[in-house]
Amino acid sequence: MTAKAAKPSTSKAKTAKSKATAAKPAATNKTVKAVAAKKSGVSLPGWNLRLGIVLAVLAVLVVVFGSSKSVPLTTQYLSKDTLATEVSKQDVLATATRHLADVHVSWLVAAFLLAFAATFLLVATVWRKHYENWLARGVNKLRWIGFGVGTGLMAVTVAMLSGIADLGYLFLIFSSLAVLGALATTVELIGIGRRLRKFDIITALFTAALPVIAIALTLVGVLMWDGSLPTYVYFVYLTMFLFAGAAAAACIMRLRKLGKWADTTYSEKMFMGWGFAAAVVLALQVFAGALQP
Repeated sequence: MTAKAAKPSTSKAKTAKSKATAAKPAATNKTVKAVAAKKSGVSLPGWNLRLGIVLAVLAVLVVVFGSSKSVPLTTQYLSKDTLATEVSKQDVLATATRHLADVHVSWLVAAFLLAFAATFLLVATVWRKHYENWLARGVNKLRWIGFGVGTGLMAVTVAMLSGIADLGYLFLIFSSLAVLGALATTVELIGIGRRLRKFDIITALFTAALPVIAIALTLVGVLMWDGSLPTYVYFVYLTMFLFAGAAAAACIMRLRKLGKWADTTYSEKMFMGWGFAAAVVLALQVFAGALQP
């Protein structure tokens, strides 16, 4: 009787053992995936560190070896036109311009180089664990925010070289691209198949168009009223247009997960390369056109 009673427990033990054995491949697969993800993430912080250091060094070199060329920074406000008031015998208001400062172009170039450098260096050092966790989810929260700040400073540099000097105007140009970076981050976080993402994409495209329109209006004024811009500025316009188109195409391919862009590591490397190349090419163009000693 005792032996017969022991059989069910033995059978249960065998069943539990077989279940445990069956669970091992699944656990092993998860472990392999985790190790693979970790290995793929290790190389990315290394690349971020290298690119960040190069951009930081380049920023220092631009300031040290660049010329002292500067551009004006102004602000506009309403003020009483004394002469017109005396003639008309009543208060006449007119737009007045106040010169605030002369900003060295080398500082502007160094600012956007350091913004991109900071983005790369942060994810490679103090935020490395967060960065690897983000990549495991297929996103990078800091990428677009950092790139938004960097491209905003780039746009301010181009605008000031184009003759836009008003502080409020420049602040709006910078802010629109900084907001664009935040919107791009939310698009990644929301994921595929969400209606809210479509709204965010439309809003982001509208936001991206604002600085383009602002700078384009200045260019239209130059062409219509016999103005003049340095030749290198036109090449800067072309470069920014090409990089903007490349960024838009890359975002579309990433969102739709086309081909290699479905792989998080591949897309992250491509976006890193885009940010690095955009900052370096614009810095070299401005240095060659305006900052040669």
